[in-house]
Amino acid sequence: MYFVALVALFTACNEPMDEITSTDYPRAFSPIGLTVAPATYDVATVSWKKIDDNARSYVIELSRGDSLLFNNIVATYETESLSQTLTGLLSETRYSVRVKTKSFLEGQEDSKWYGLAFRTNAEQIFNSVTNDDIKTGQITVHWTPNSTVTHLAVSPGIGDVILTAEEKAAGVKTLTGLSPVTLYTISIYNGDIKRGTVTATTKWRPSGANVVELTPGGDFAAAVQDAANADKIIYLAAGSYAWDGRLKFVKNITVYGDPDGERPTLVMSDSEPLKLDLLTADYIHFENVALVANREDGYFINQGSSATDHICSVKRLSFENCRINGLGRSLVRAQVAGERIDTIRINNCLIENCSRQAGQNYALIQCTAATEAFPNIILTNTTVNHSYSNFLNLAGGAGQPSGKNLLIENCTFYKTVGSNSATPDNRFFVDGGTNGPLSITIRNCILGSVRGVGNECGIRMHADATLSATGNYRTTDWVLTSGVANTSEIPATAYSGSCANLFVNPDNGDFHIKDANFAGKATAGDPRWR
Repeated sequence: MYFVALVALFTACNEPMDEITSTDYPRAFSPIGLTVAPATYDVATVSWKKIDDNARSYVIELSRGDSLLFNNIVATYETESLSQTLTGLLSETRYSVRVKTKSFLEGQEDSKWYGLAFRTNAEQIFNSVTNDDIKTGQITVHWTPNSTVTHLAVSPGIGDVILTAEEKAAGVKTLTGLSPVTLYTISIYNGDIKRGTVTATTKWRPSGANVVELTPGGDFAAAVQDAANADKIIYLAAGSYAWDGRLKFVKNITVYGDPDGERPTLVMSDSEPLKLDLLTADYIHFENVALVANREDGYFINQGSSATDHICSVKRLSFENCRINGLGRSLVRAQVAGERIDTIRINNCLIENCSRQAGQNYALIQCTAATEAFPNIILTNTTVNHSYSNFLNLAGGAGQPSGKNLLIENCTFYKTVGSNSATPDNRFFVDGGTNGPLSITIRNCILGSVRGVGNECGIRMHADATLSATGNYRTTDWVLTSGVANTSEIPATAYSGSCANLFVNPDNGDFHIKDANFAGKATAGDPRWR
């Protein structure tokens, strides 16, 4: 049976065929390979492939709010190319697009439609919510002034908030009556079209038996030294606080500044104002305070500077939303074996004018102890402005590394790294020592100008150390000395200009990004400046 079919097929293929001299099709062929690539929230490009050699042009129809029903046509285009840019789209909105071929051949009908559905990307007209925008019971949001908007939607528990003409023009709205320590989601709309979304958590106002509240003129030293309450919170109202001599921390403690006003200021007159004079502690935490020294020989914490110092073992030393200014030497220093702070965490801080004592080269975090004093250091969402010498010195005594893990993420650096010596010697962004492993991660940072006195270097580290660096950018005035032994550059994308081209006013501490074409504008550096 199968053999007979094969013979019949063979015979048919050998019969002579009439020559095909023309093809007459009643309609053109539809294009194929239709794709849509949204470029931004309001622009997309539709593309297709040609299969009809007689195609004269292509008609494109765009329908909004449906899925291939095409019952709300909002735009029609005609083009001779194989793509079309769709403009004026609404964000986070479903569209349908279809394409057909029009033929050169007289009397030939247009092809059938070929379509697909897509959804546009989200729009974002909100600016980032900064720490200064957040209070205990309120959040202020900013967006592009004079945008076409109608209301905010706030959750949980608030709902729609209608915007006034003045608020729309200014691009600012302060939401009040919010609950403390609550994560809010805030979206902005034009009618039913969402134009942006931000989230923010309202601040904490401590209360309870373990809270000691101070106002300017209150005795900060006495509050710290009073051992009546463990796990104490010292709440500082806005203003200035000072003490003489060296103050010993002997228990878990949080120093918390008023979150709704200016940061209260701790004015340090001694060169070594604080001691972690204890054997063990879970945490020492500073939040919403300004730490101001303005001393050429000043530290904040200098462990092991005298024979009477007790060895400390602290699980966490942390700084949140603090301004750290004028420490001529170091924020934290460990000198002797046995000192240990498991984690040093600095987040959302402004660090200014530190490690600048003439003739001395102390890093912001400095270890000369021949032990692993600072195994974990985390620096995030922070601006470092004028901090010389080595930025971080984790070399330890006799070249032994004092750390294991270092994370630097979403930070902006300006005038960091540079010798304070009369004859500049090699100074490093991170000195990890020449012996032992160290894991370094640097992500989404902007590396601005170094001091510029010469011999500014990248990262010194042992062959066993690892460096992971992604999403970073460097300006043209981030210039490092090459060829230094055991030293690695920090991988970063080169920005075409200097700090003066990138930032609004870096010499006066304004690091808002003014170059709208900067590729890292939305992703790199301290988020407060984006």
